[in-house]
Amino acid sequence: MGIFFFNRNKNKKVSVSGAIKYHNLTDWWLNKLTSEERNRIREVYKPISSSDEEYFIDEGNIISSTNSDLGFIGGLAGWFHKVEDYEIAEKIFEKGNEIISNNENILDEHFFYLSGIKFYYKNRDKKEGALEKAIYYCNKQISISQLSKDAFLKEYPKSSLPQHTGYNQLAIIYEKNKAYKQAVDLSYKALSEGWNGDWDKRIARLEKKLNK
Repeated sequence: MGIFFFNRNKNKKVSVSGAIKYHNLTDWWLNKLTSEERNRIREVYKPISSSDEEYFIDEGNIISSTNSDLGFIGGLAGWFHKVEDYEIAEKIFEKGNEIISNNENILDEHFFYLSGIKFYYKNRDKKEGALEKAIYYCNKQISISQLSKDAFLKEYPKSSLPQHTGYNQLAIIYEKNKAYKQAVDLSYKALSEGWNGDWDKRIARLEKKLNK
């Protein structure tokens, strides 16, 4: 989660400011979201990094942030995981996909896809098409896995790679659907790249099922 630094000029009044303005989201905020959705976002989004007792996403003059635009969007999406906020989350993910081509930080892209996987898989039994979108985000995260690996190792040279949710979740989905060959191939790929996980045990289990 990024840290915001505010210029507390109480006399300066603008219609939209704060994180929304800083991350170039004013048009999206005003034209893609309803007033009810904006109020819901103000109610729910309360980042720990905020030092204000009453923080609103579209207020305050932010002078710098550790977040990229995509990093902010991905973090924002993580606050809206409940099924009652499904439409809001969908709009946030749509905006993220719209700006992702401008992103220069591969790890921001990795974590944006992670948010998509978690959100849509959680709602797979509640919303039509959610499982397909979870699979989509798994595949998107996998598609940049080598770049993500390089970035992780560069940023954290003394640490091993973390678990890779895209590989893990898609392997689970394949196994549940008895697509054991696809699950095995995917597990071997994750293992060869060095992502943390019980890949050897998973492969052994899958190959046993495959050979029955």
